[in-house]
Amino acid sequence: MITIKKPLILLIECDKIISKYLNQIFITQNFEIVIVTDVYAAIRKIIECSPDVIICNTVLNGYTGFQIYNLLENSILTTGIPFVLIMKEFNEVDIEMGLELGIDNFIFQPFYENRIIKKVNTILSKIDKHKALEVERFEKLFTHSPVAIAEICNNRIKRVNRAFRDLAGIKEFNANQYHLEDYFEMENNMLLKNSLQRCLKGLDSVCSVKGIQVKNSDVYVDLYMVQINKGVNSCALIQFVESEEINRIVSNGKNDWSISTYLQARKRMAITENEHIDLLTDREIQITTLSAKGYQIKEIADKLGISSRTVEKHRSNVMRKTGTSNIIEAINKVVDF
Repeated sequence: MITIKKPLILLIECDKIISKYLNQIFITQNFEIVIVTDVYAAIRKIIECSPDVIICNTVLNGYTGFQIYNLLENSILTTGIPFVLIMKEFNEVDIEMGLELGIDNFIFQPFYENRIIKKVNTILSKIDKHKALEVERFEKLFTHSPVAIAEICNNRIKRVNRAFRDLAGIKEFNANQYHLEDYFEMENNMLLKNSLQRCLKGLDSVCSVKGIQVKNSDVYVDLYMVQINKGVNSCALIQFVESEEINRIVSNGKNDWSISTYLQARKRMAITENEHIDLLTDREIQITTLSAKGYQIKEIADKLGISSRTVEKHRSNVMRKTGTSNIIEAINKVVDF
């Protein structure tokens, strides 16, 4: 017999009457619901249960809903869980601010059961469609990308694409039988080993190491790894991009300028495919970081001693350079740097 998993709602609410009412609504409509009364319990439940939707009151134990979102932001962005805010009344300014922060939707009082369930089901439907589309896109990217990509699980290479085979000179590949050191010079590269282990163990979500030599060749590559699963079956995706400048130095025999010197000189290079992110100025990175923390344009201007128009101009430049259409998308590309 196939058991269908019920959608799980995480409700952050300290009002017992509201909790009881919403609990009854969701249980009746075949949802599971977990109720917590503070932010720290919410963080634990996000990790333990991986809820499908988070619903939070606009006021909780002295915190506003926006402050709670900021406290949960890292967990929410990492897991991609939609965040819905309960509001006592429609307020256009608060809604605009919430959408800019990244809040996905709003529920208004008084509650109407049909509207609440319809809104949550619409959110879940969009998530399902988005996940299916992302999986399809990823599989196409993995297979046809000109960039060498490998999937690592429990320190073994689970699968590779054609570009990886060409780079490593592989004729036949057997899943889960090889390690990275079978194809790359890693014996004396403690930076690479430590970075990989930190990422696989969940200490870092991403890592990058530059100037790794492909075995039995004069080719050097830059490695960029993203954690996709941690725990007992830890997994990560790794892409390898040829270090063009390093390879040129090696091929020209410029021994007077070592690879290590080159790497130090390029330590600020961006660690993602979007190399233009490295073109952001310190001020642009500063403003994007403050935006990620929930500060509004005027608050950022006051904090930095500049005009609101200047802040808007910097944010516009960030969106242009990162190829995004709004500040939330830009934050998702920049905040790790």
